[in-house]
Amino acid sequence: MKNVRFLVLVVLIASLSLSTIKVTHAQAKKVKAVATTTIIQDIAKNVAGDKLTVDFLVPTDGDVHAFQPTPQDIRKIADADLILVNGVGLERFLDKLIADSGTKGKVVTVSQGLAIQKFLSIEARADASAADTAQIIGVSGSYKCGVPQAGEDIGECDPHLWQNVANVIVYTLNIRDAFVAADPANAEAYNTNAGNYIAALQQLDAELFTSLANIPKANRVLVTNHDAMGYFATRYGFQIAGVVLPGGTTGQEPDPKAVAALITLIKAKHVKAVFLENVANDKLANQIASQSGVKVIQALYTDALGDEKSSGATYLGMIRANIKTLQDALK
Repeated sequence: MKNVRFLVLVVLIASLSLSTIKVTHAQAKKVKAVATTTIIQDIAKNVAGDKLTVDFLVPTDGDVHAFQPTPQDIRKIADADLILVNGVGLERFLDKLIADSGTKGKVVTVSQGLAIQKFLSIEARADASAADTAQIIGVSGSYKCGVPQAGEDIGECDPHLWQNVANVIVYTLNIRDAFVAADPANAEAYNTNAGNYIAALQQLDAELFTSLANIPKANRVLVTNHDAMGYFATRYGFQIAGVVLPGGTTGQEPDPKAVAALITLIKAKHVKAVFLENVANDKLANQIASQSGVKVIQALYTDALGDEKSSGATYLGMIRANIKTLQDALK
């Protein structure tokens, strides 16, 4: 009889142990997040630490404006618990990708609550007062960006908010809140990680003002390959005189008249250089620079991080690399 009781006790203990293992395994399952760009992924990884995984869609040195999702990307979205997107019209591929994947993941707009600037024409850029007062058109998450016009990839809204480091503090807070909601057991870690990263961002923001102070005001005039530096210019006291490919696109064929106007503008404003980006095709920019008598500078980091061996392998690193590029070219 004692042996029978002992056997029953052993079976009960074993059953309870198996149940505990199953519960522990279920609790240990990490939340999966997928970011549309490597820049958003890097910011999110700083908040996540080792508590959840963060994958990405558009690769390093990749062009989000020309991105074509693969079957592997569809699987990533299908398996995701959280889908971290910039919003403001950047990810034109996203709606179809989500529909094709059948995902149940929550879409999180990391730019939520930030003021949106609009793309400016060359004429508006020439008018300093217009450039200073007519840029803000709405708030991310509550403003519907206009449908792209013929020849445009994006439309009126400039989505490149991360070029203002202060904006990335809001990205960080939005990501933190999404992680806490999806994984409340690790809320303390997400809050701590976000706080540490925000401190690094605040230091970088101050560093930008200090480091760029040695560039004379007359030299703070930029011409870039595509229109990705507007928020940077607004925050740090630069002027975007013109862009090779207007309207935020990287793929359209520019109007020959617009190219001629840009060459005239570069000469008139004594622009020192045309800046390429790590995601850009350099053929037209080199042609314009040659005809304008200025140099081409390669390369600013704009829409994607560089590879792991580059100076732009992280968001903090890419901004510091851009600081050095601008200092070397414009001081």
